[in-house]
Amino acid sequence: MLIVNGIVKKKSIPDRLEEYRVSLGLTWRHVAERLNLSVPMLMQVRSGLRKMGPLALRRFEEAEAAAKTELGAQKVVEGLLEEQGTARELIEQISADSGPITVPLRFRRVGGAEFLPKDVVLNKPSDDIRERLLTVFSRTLDPRLVILGCVDDHRFDEDFFPKMTPACVHDLQEVAMTLFFGPRWRSMIVRIASENAKL
Repeated sequence: MLIVNGIVKKKSIPDRLEEYRVSLGLTWRHVAERLNLSVPMLMQVRSGLRKMGPLALRRFEEAEAAAKTELGAQKVVEGLLEEQGTARELIEQISADSGPITVPLRFRRVGGAEFLPKDVVLNKPSDDIRERLLTVFSRTLDPRLVILGCVDDHRFDEDFFPKMTPACVHDLQEVAMTLFFGPRWRSMIVRIASENAKL
């Protein structure tokens, strides 16, 4: 899942490989080494002659996530060197820069799917809504609550979840959790769950 101009795009593997390579300034040999693939195999994937196997695809997705973290860290370091603020302020600024994000919706084969919306817009909730929703979320740990709290469309409600593909629900969750908690949302969820276990 990549966000381009506030729209979640599903890019092809060759496009994603190129973006990964360019964003980190790597050669194709370095990309192959990072993904534990041979250069000829990587070139076949890049040209569309071959598909990545499940294991290679998982390694690539992990590498993409690590690259995003690495690039975010570089922005923070550059900001610190240029005295643009503290590390915390810079991290919060990078997180807050996430404006409205449009996520395409993909549905299972259900009757009437042609009348369902093609996409939905997610926004970071206001501080007041976030605080109230956080109280409910900390008791349930249900990510659908966060998705619904970020959705900026009155037509979208909980009845949509069973109609959507699991991959679509996953994309919505990734975007909503990042908007709601920030890029390190998994750590935040673990902290909330740990605090609940102590009660």
